[in-house]
Amino acid sequence: MLQGATLRYLVPLLLSVQGQKGIGSLNDPCDCMQHHDFWVASRRGLMDIFWAPDYPLRALDPEDHLHFSTRRQSCLYSPENEESHRPTALSDCIPGFILVHIVCMQRHLANRNPERAMDFATELVRLLPFGASCIDKAGWPITSAQILGYYRRFRRAFAAGPYSLQGKLDMLERGQYATQREMASEAGSPDIDPWPNWLLREMLWQVGSEGDQRQQLGEEPDVCPAGSYPEGNACWLLGKTGASCQEACQDAGMQLRLQEKTASPPDSALEEADWPALFGEPHVPHIVAAMSGNTPSLGIQHPWAPFECLVPEESRFHLAARWLDQDPTWSYPLCALACPCAPIEMQTIQGILEAIPMWPSAV
Repeated sequence: MLQGATLRYLVPLLLSVQGQKGIGSLNDPCDCMQHHDFWVASRRGLMDIFWAPDYPLRALDPEDHLHFSTRRQSCLYSPENEESHRPTALSDCIPGFILVHIVCMQRHLANRNPERAMDFATELVRLLPFGASCIDKAGWPITSAQILGYYRRFRRAFAAGPYSLQGKLDMLERGQYATQREMASEAGSPDIDPWPNWLLREMLWQVGSEGDQRQQLGEEPDVCPAGSYPEGNACWLLGKTGASCQEACQDAGMQLRLQEKTASPPDSALEEADWPALFGEPHVPHIVAAMSGNTPSLGIQHPWAPFECLVPEESRFHLAARWLDQDPTWSYPLCALACPCAPIEMQTIQGILEAIPMWPSAV
């Protein structure tokens, strides 16, 4: 872990990087051979925290040890320190430095300082071009697509946040203000500029399914909007009561992605306890949680329609009858349907990376 005790290793690490002369431009910027032991230990320790599958739901819970661990992480250098950025960009461990910045962002988010996390988010796209050609093959648990997608998702969620004094401060002042707020939080003072938990969760690092080589929709802000649930290569969202899934996806600027039938008609003697094994994890509770930031208490009822049907006024929902064909136009007056949507068009990662300015020049 990059906790306070480890800070003594980070300072000489950064000093030694500053003494390098374009090592990243001459060798592999992702081989991490210099300070190899440090990077191996850091990667192993950080994965135990930030690769927990439910990390976004736990990182803001003061009673959870992941929250405590996140708040104790250290930041390598301040974004306003331009003298540190250039040698870092020319180092031989771009994935490691990017991971350190992602971890630092989580620390500031756990401390409810998204404004300061934004400064470190900018460092992600400044460093990414220097390692974009090798990150995906370097054996680190991050890819170029995930890094860029996380940055874009973070920016989108940040833009949806409340008006803040931070817009009137420069980067150095934001760093000082973030420190003051952390000290006030440690002292038990009330938050003077609260952000809703659901937006902070949207800005936290999220991990896709292990071994899934498809692009993680949860990391793509242009794909899965806030308030939706990314799962199964689709963005699941709730339509308006009485609307069809085709209408729900169109309202979100997306298109319906019909799912294949994954079950057979159940035996008439099927017990309620057998539903999860046969029909899988329902989507409605996850969508409601993504919309409200709270885990809902909903009654679960038998499947009878091709989509999950939430009856909002009665806090209950029906499971989807996954043995039925999904009709895009199907609807029911009482139902807010859980709908699988997908982007109409999406830029390629290569095209997006080409649009990122190469600054500073790696010479």
